[in-house]
Parts: sequence; C-alpha cells; structure tokens
Amino acid sequence: MPLCQIRGLTHYFGGLRAVYDFNLDLEEGELIGLIGPNGAGKTTVFNLVCGVYRPTEGEIRFNGTDIVGLRPHQITALGIARTFQNIRLWGQRTVLDNIRIAQYARVRYGLLDAFFHTPRYWAEEKEILHRSLELLDLLDLKAYAYEQAQNLPYGLQRRVEIARALATQPRLLLLDEPAAGMNPAEIEDLLDLIHWIRDQFHLTIWVIEHQMRLIMSICERIKVLDFGETIAEGTPAEIQANPRVIQAYLGEEVA
Repeated sequence: MPLCQIRGLTHYFGGLRAVYDFNLDLEEGELIGLIGPNGAGKTTVFNLVCGVYRPTEGEIRFNGTDIVGLRPHQITALGIARTFQNIRLWGQRTVLDNIRIAQYARVRYGLLDAFFHTPRYWAEEKEILHRSLELLDLLDLKAYAYEQAQNLPYGLQRRVEIARALATQPRLLLLDEPAAGMNPAEIEDLLDLIHWIRDQFHLTIWVIEHQMRLIMSICERIKVLDFGETIAEGTPAEIQANPRVIQAYLGEEVA
C-alpha cells in the first residue's frame, strides 16, 4: 500500500474551482515534484492534505487512515509535516525554541504534569531539549541555537523551518517552494540538503517549486497542474519534453 493515496481530490472556493480530480500515490522513500504556473492550485493541494482546507470532494489516505476532516495538528501527529511558501518561523523566539515547540504535537505528559512540574514533565522536557539540540547539530544549526530566528540570513531561516518540520518526526515531508528567495549558492546547498534529509531520516518528500533546475535535479517523478487540473505526469525528461507543459509555462500554441 502506498504511504499516501489521493483520489479525486477536488476543491472549490465559492464558485471558483481551485483543484479538480487530483490523484496521486506517494510511495515510501520517493521524492516527488509538483509544478505548474502561478495560481495552478499547487499550494491548495498541500493545504488540503495538511487539513488547512477540507476538500469539496475526494479521498486522502495516509498510512491507511482516512485523514479528510482531521485538524492540522492531528495530521501532524500522524506523520505529515510541511514548510511554507513564506517563512513562518516564530521570529522573536530563538532557533532552539522553534524546534522545541514543534515537538509538542507528540508530547505525552498532561496538563496537570505541566502545571505542577511533575517528574514526568521534567523527564520529557529533557528529552525534547536533547532531541532539539541533536537535530540542530545534524543540520549545522547548533551555533545559532540561541539566536532569534528573525536575525538569521534568509537561507538559514529556510533551514530552520525544515528542521522545525523534521522535529515533528514525520514520514511525509511537504516542502512548499523551499528555494524561494534564495541565491544560486543557497540553492546548491538546498539540493544537497534535500537529498541528505531523505536518506538520513528515511522520508518521503513532496516538493512544490518554481526553480526548474532544482525540481529536475532532485525529483524522480513530477506532476504538473494548470488551472487546478493535472496536465502531465512523468519523469523529469518526460516533463521537459511535454508540449502541454511547455504551453502552460510559455503560453505557446501546441502544434
């Protein structure tokens, strides 16, 4: 069984159809791309999978569980994490705090433990701190642990956001335009980082991206949306040669 199965996913905003009949199987360990012109519905698909929106129609199953109608924190607890088009770190908190907070989706102690600072509370807080520092070390961020997130360069903020998503211990990681705003050197680092994360954490990764060099370099399969509909799916080579994809991006007539 695929890790994630999406069938007939359709969503309307009022009378506007944003996504229509979207279908996808995500296998364990795959690195999949989702591309399309601005406004094609890509981020809407991610928002539907993460529970930000409830689909008008369709089915989303993750690890055999129907997740349609679940709230975002419930979906996160099941093992789906994401980053955002626009960085959404807690800017005035430290880098370490951003990573620690992300782990509370899986915390095991209760409200009374937190209120009375029981031994169970302290034991788990110690675990959370240890895991957070270990994750920052793995992603070469430990030197910035006590810096406010907003003070970091843009490329490092992106890396912190990815670290925060990994702190939730996902099995499926959704990256929404991770290269947005990066310079060429930062994009090179990001290419290596995404491959390393997939192998190090044994994840399935699904990427939305406008940087075609990045998407063609890292993805094994790519799905293309235009006006909410799938117009192509295949390997990077097949997508690059597809006349419908060329038309969608360049507005050229297809013979």
